[in-house]
Amino acid sequence: MLRGYRKRYAKAGGKTKRAPALTLTALRAMVATLDPDTLVGVRDRAVIVLGFAMGARRSELAALDLTDLEPHAEGIQVTVRISKTDKDGAGRIVAVLVGLGDADGDLD
Repeated sequence: MLRGYRKRYAKAGGKTKRAPALTLTALRAMVATLDPDTLVGVRDRAVIVLGFAMGARRSELAALDLTDLEPHAEGIQVTVRISKTDKDGAGRIVAVLVGLGDADGDLD
């Protein structure tokens, strides 16, 4: 029913509201506010950067378990089991390659 309403709305010229994508500049600003000398700061940095690298939604990140992360020589493989757009619950595998950063762990 809701899909039908959305189709009619789109045909009538309506546009759905979408959040803007996070930019690398904004990501750097977010990460810079976190304290790398605390476990919470390190954890939060890792989650934020992982979510950006995956292009993941908040709910997808929150649903991850440690067993969903599999290390590989080129990076990690992340199994996303629950997703808003996965109507059948099939899940998906996301490859996250090792990024380049400086010795301080900054996103350069």
